[in-house]
Amino acid sequence: MQRERGDRSFDDRIVNLACYDPVVAMYILVLIFKLVWLIVGSVWLANAGDECPSEVKDMVTAAIIIGFVVLAGGGCSFFCCALECKFDHIASIDS
Repeated sequence: MQRERGDRSFDDRIVNLACYDPVVAMYILVLIFKLVWLIVGSVWLANAGDECPSEVKDMVTAAIIIGFVVLAGGGCSFFCCALECKFDHIASIDS
């Protein structure tokens, strides 16, 4: 089956979206900042010693864990959706 001039492969569309769309680029930068901020917060928490009350440490620990879970869940959701779309795209080409 020959593609029309404007029709690109799924991989080309994902690369275009991830690399050239300014909104997605800003979102990726925000996610990178969030990851770095979570790592910095984890290091600060580990070095806090007895300076912070245990209630504050517990709250910060919970916030850091929730942050990592949300970050991992969002990444897994994106990749699962991308794979599902790729399989749908392949199925539509075959039919």
